[in-house]
Amino acid sequence: LQALYAVPPLRKALLDYDSGAHTEGSSQERGLSALIHQTFKDLGTKADALEPASLFMLLRVMYPETFGKTTQGGIPQQQDADEFLRALMLNLSDTVKTASSGNIIDDLFGFTMKTKLRCLETDAEPESTSEEQHRVLLCHMGTP
Repeated sequence: LQALYAVPPLRKALLDYDSGAHTEGSSQERGLSALIHQTFKDLGTKADALEPASLFMLLRVMYPETFGKTTQGGIPQQQDADEFLRALMLNLSDTVKTASSGNIIDDLFGFTMKTKLRCLETDAEPESTSEEQHRVLLCHMGTP
């Protein structure tokens, strides 16, 4: 959340977000965006550490397969930061709209990846090209 807060256009869009004035997304999605709005507001005004418990509880309801997992003792399991980022970006892309491309997430983080595949063994097979829209670039680091 702090990394996303450090992106000025995203911070402004979320601080300006009014869930009551928007109809995009489900009520849970608008609720999550409103909780992110409140968390961003708190990050800008409070000096103490924040514990966005309401935000995480709603994530557990919205994405039980990812965030609803608990240990045998009922304690929520730690989740991967990538899963958290993807859930937030998916939600914000559905709820925080802009005039330019449609949503703040694609405006700031969206890119098109073009892939070309060709057979190195023969020139008989034609090269194939595809394009996909992404918001996150995965960079798998191998072990030495």
